[in-house]
Amino acid sequence: MRMTREEEDRLLGEVQIGVLATADARGRPEGSPVWYEYDGAVAKILVHKNSRKARNLRENPHATLTVDTRSAPYKGVILRGTVRLSGPDPELRRRLAHRYLA
Repeated sequence: MRMTREEEDRLLGEVQIGVLATADARGRPEGSPVWYEYDGAVAKILVHKNSRKARNLRENPHATLTVDTRSAPYKGVILRGTVRLSGPDPELRRRLAHRYLA
């Protein structure tokens, strides 16, 4: 059954591990588990500038972020979009560490 927007936002607000799917310049896919932050409109993640994720996103900025539950009742949300890379964000790093490790 399709989730409502409110249900999707609620799931994205939970502490779940997301899976970032990227593809390189040749279109070869790769999925990576990531910590994320969602503000109701934009999902933010951290990637190291020299990582394969970052390289893939520089070559091909289209990606998906999948967030799902690991137990019944199973639910999931897939965010699709174009990624905008930015520089280091110590505040985001702090918020993610608090969200996932606190």
